[in-house]
Amino acid sequence: MGGGFKHSPNNPDRVIEVKRVVDGDTFETMSGDKVRLIGVNTPETVKPNSPVEYYGKEDSQYTKSKLTGKTAYLFADAGDKDKYGRLLRYVFVQGDPAMFNETLVREGYANTMTIPPNVMFQDSFVKLEREARSKKKGLWADNK
Repeated sequence: MGGGFKHSPNNPDRVIEVKRVVDGDTFETMSGDKVRLIGVNTPETVKPNSPVEYYGKEDSQYTKSKLTGKTAYLFADAGDKDKYGRLLRYVFVQGDPAMFNETLVREGYANTMTIPPNVMFQDSFVKLEREARSKKKGLWADNK
């Protein structure tokens, strides 16, 4: 983990329970907050009047299996919320030392999406995406 967290890794800004996953990069907490993962973008599955994008169902199912009903530790970057009122956060699932945002990119479930000012892990995410592409994981598999 980087040293630039507003809150130390041992002191998240929120500890929550995940109620439900909206799609691969967005979920809702038991308290009703919506959370958007920082630095990643997953294929759309719930956009009105749009088809499900390639690998969207797989990604959404993966996120559901990893987050639904779990305790998660949320960490902010420079920005707090997006234009839709969703909390922008880096997420760690209790019992897993890997940042979930990074796991999505590493395993090929998401590509990197950097929106300033939330850029703390931008270089790491880009590197992980390159590795996933070279290993043809998930989104980057040859069987499209």
